[in-house]
Amino acid sequence: SRTLSPAEVTGAWQREGVHLVYTGPGKQGRAQFLGGFVVRLDHVVLLDTDGDQSTTDDQIVANGSISFDPSYCFRLSIRGHKIEKAYFAYTASEQVEVGIESRLEIPGLNQSLEVARYRFAPFTIYIAGFPVVFIPVLKVEVGVQGDVHVGISAGISQQTTLKAGVQYSGGSWAPIGELTATFDFIPPTLSAGMELRGFLGPRLNLLLYGLEGPHAKLDAYLRLEVDPLATPWWQLFGGMEVIVGIYTEVLGQTLLSIEKSVIHYEKPLAQAKSTPSPTTVVTAPALATLTPYPATKPPTPSPPVPPVRDGTPVPRPAARISPGNAAQVVQLARLGRGQIGEVAYSPDGRLLAVASSIGVYLYEARTLQVVRFLETEDWVWSVSFSPDGGLLASGRYDGTIRLWRVSDGGLVRTLEGHRGWVWSVSFSPGGEMVASGSEDGTIRLWRVSDGALQRTLAGPGGSVWSVSFSPHGEMVASGSEDGPIRLWRVSDGRLLRTLEGHTGPVSSVSFSPGGEMVASGS
Repeated sequence: SRTLSPAEVTGAWQREGVHLVYTGPGKQGRAQFLGGFVVRLDHVVLLDTDGDQSTTDDQIVANGSISFDPSYCFRLSIRGHKIEKAYFAYTASEQVEVGIESRLEIPGLNQSLEVARYRFAPFTIYIAGFPVVFIPVLKVEVGVQGDVHVGISAGISQQTTLKAGVQYSGGSWAPIGELTATFDFIPPTLSAGMELRGFLGPRLNLLLYGLEGPHAKLDAYLRLEVDPLATPWWQLFGGMEVIVGIYTEVLGQTLLSIEKSVIHYEKPLAQAKSTPSPTTVVTAPALATLTPYPATKPPTPSPPVPPVRDGTPVPRPAARISPGNAAQVVQLARLGRGQIGEVAYSPDGRLLAVASSIGVYLYEARTLQVVRFLETEDWVWSVSFSPDGGLLASGRYDGTIRLWRVSDGGLVRTLEGHRGWVWSVSFSPGGEMVASGSEDGTIRLWRVSDGALQRTLAGPGGSVWSVSFSPHGEMVASGSEDGPIRLWRVSDGRLLRTLEGHTGPVSSVSFSPGGEMVASGS
């Protein structure tokens, strides 16, 4: 069981107009959060037909907020290679305000947009003796479905307490669904002959090695029906729909696969009290009057340079980043496709490698033109260039390391041996060896010339999240799930020193250029 908190987020992405609300700086300058997640949407564009955000007469926009305190419970009981019992449940109290406004006319629209994504530290369970890694990821989506007309707007607010899930026992599945909900609404503006559904809600995924695993999808929604020939001729509904599923795979064998709609609740909120006439229009307050969850908006940074697209030259900075100008650093570009893992510059600074959930992208660093895509068919988390820039190592979720020729993207060889996700790869300073750190708790040293395994280093720290050679190649530093940094001698694999201090997983380690210090991030 686990309750997810904003303070535990290890990685975050938010669309323009979306804010994770906090109360202000806390201890040591860290953000202080309210009890749970509070996500605010300020004029988030769901659809823009001409792609120009400065023209607003062709947009569908959403405003509102969602506050929730999510927790989940996931249990498995296994005998032999068969699952006897399984249980996955999501529990939360939610407060949702969502409003949809259209300046378009589109029949049969089905538009859904992910507006925020928050990643948490992974956890490991063992199935039939094999480690299985789950990564909790919390997403927020907003969308609209149905016939959309110019001038339509509608909004609801909802307070919900729910528990939703599925359980397996005795060879059969059973849903878990408990809900209490209250609604309020903003009167809609209408157009004749339409049905519109707008929704906002979180999605919890326990990604299995970065792919689909146990998941819960929650949508608080409003539904507006308009038919001038019916009585009443318009109706506004509020509802909640929850879909929960479990998918678990070990060594290519699917052990569990189930998805069920466990809650589908809808309540009428308002309806017409008279028949329509050609001039009848029900007016509503502007959606901007929706009152978001009371909190302090995060401080507004300096206006950023608009991010460039692939192939567009990047404006060259006037100076190097330094302590004196760090506050002026701005975003120049957005790179990659899929979900992004590690990024690495080539030694000469000409190329940028971006690891992703679908492969590795190589960019020309100056223009951000895509030079090459190395397709891997699955998730790549870690990348590292050889010192001469001729090779690129990539660590995959299936436990293999691939060595690629940078000049033409050719696969040189595949290094096999790990029994879990490869979280980190690093070339030795001379380029003759590659070190890899894995979820299986080992560090492996490989000879680049023929791919032979030179040495396996194993400690008590659980998953190895980061590895780095010392500048002279005599030592390897590793950061693990249990918190300490460990220094290993390359020549014989001996553990030389354990550096204590961190209380959480160490996701990054690096030696200083002279080798006098080691920096670690946790």
